[in-house]
Amino acid sequence: MNPILRVLRMATELTDRRYWMVIFLAVVDFCCVLLALERYDKGDILVGTYWLIAGIASSLLGWKWPQIKLQMGSGVSRFTTIASIVPVERNDTAPITESVSVAAKTSVASDDPWLHLFRARQELEAELQKLVKKEEAGIKIVPVMKIGKDESDYRKERIERLKRDIEDLTKRMVSLDQGKLETTEARGKTTLNRDWPGDWRLMEDGFRRHSQSSVRATWQRASYGPIENWMVHGDHQYIVREIEAFCIQSGKLLKISPMSPPVSAQLLAEPSDRDRWLYFLKEKQLLSDISTGSETVDGETYAVTIGEINKLAMVSASVCVECASMAFTS
Repeated sequence: MNPILRVLRMATELTDRRYWMVIFLAVVDFCCVLLALERYDKGDILVGTYWLIAGIASSLLGWKWPQIKLQMGSGVSRFTTIASIVPVERNDTAPITESVSVAAKTSVASDDPWLHLFRARQELEAELQKLVKKEEAGIKIVPVMKIGKDESDYRKERIERLKRDIEDLTKRMVSLDQGKLETTEARGKTTLNRDWPGDWRLMEDGFRRHSQSSVRATWQRASYGPIENWMVHGDHQYIVREIEAFCIQSGKLLKISPMSPPVSAQLLAEPSDRDRWLYFLKEKQLLSDISTGSETVDGETYAVTIGEINKLAMVSASVCVECASMAFTS
C-alpha cells in the first residue's frame, strides 16, 4: 500500500473526487500504516493490527468517497478552489431571447411593438444591474491552479450578453421610432393631397339615394344620468341599415377630413362614428320636435328631453354639401 502514489494517481484521474478530501484521507491512511509498523516492531501485534485496519478503512473511504457522498444525498461539486477537470454545466448560457419572451409574457398586453421592446429592455437592465452589483461586491481569491470556468466567469459572460442585447433592443426601438416618423410624414402628405371635397360629395350621393325615405334619428336625454342616446328608425329595416352605414362613414370622414373652421374637440372625442355625425347635425340646430317629459326611477322623478332629426337622409345630404365647401386641400 503506497498512499502517496495513490493520491497522485487519483488527482490526475477524470473523477469527481474532491482534491482536499483525498489528501486528508491519504494522510490519515499513511499515519495509520506508520503507527501499525511501529507497534509490530515493538511486538504489539494486536494494537498494530488495529492501526492497520484503520489505515485500510481510511484508504477505502478515500477511494469510495464520491459514491458514499452521493448516497448521502449531498451530491459532489464539479468545481474546486484549486483545480477542476470537468467544466461546470450552467443554465446561464440560455439564449437571451428567453428573457425577452418572459418579459413580453409578463408585461401588460399592448399592440405597440415599441412598448414590448421597452419593457423587455427594462427587464434586461434590471437583471444587468443585479449582476454588476454582485460582481463588484464580490471578493475574489486567485487559486493556485484553475481549469475551467467559475461563477464569476459565467457572470461576466452573462453581463456582456445582457449589454449586447440591451444595445440591440435600443437599436430596434430607434428603428421603430424612425419608421413611425416616416409613416406620420407620409400620412400627412396623403392628407393634404387627398380630394376631401370629392369624398364628401360621395357621401352626399349616398344619402341622396334615400332622400324620400322617412328614416329619422331620435335623441333622448335623461337627467338622472345624465344619459344620452340615439335611435335611427322609421322605415324598412334595410333602408335604415344603409342610412346608418352612411352616417358611420360620414362620422369617420368628419374626424379625419381637414375642415375650416375645424370640428369641435367634443365631437372628435365621441367614440361612436354614427353618433359623431348625428351630434354634428344636432350642433347645426337641425334637431326638431323637442319635448320634455318625466320618468320615475327608484321612486324619484327625473326630467327627460326628446328631440328628432326628421328626413335624416335628405338633411345629411345637405350637410355633406356644406362639409365639401369647408374641406380643403393643399
